[in-house]
Amino acid sequence: VFCGVSNPDMVGIEESGVCYGETSDINCENALCIKAVSFDPNIYACTVASLQSGKSYCVKAYLKLVGGTIIYSEATPFTVL
Repeated sequence: VFCGVSNPDMVGIEESGVCYGETSDINCENALCIKAVSFDPNIYACTVASLQSGKSYCVKAYLKLVGGTIIYSEATPFTVL
């Protein structure tokens, strides 16, 4: 699953990752989140494990910016094969 989030004001990033859950209203406070492994400042990846086959989930990319603001991508639905 691919999703992305933009940092249009180029504020420093403290953390990046993805949140995932069974509904689209997920965020860092109400869902499971995984910190990203960064390959360079513009690309990162996360591995989500232990999902049930045949079940539908949603995922959002997030950036925690210096100063505490968190920005999210749109929720991306997917079904585990």
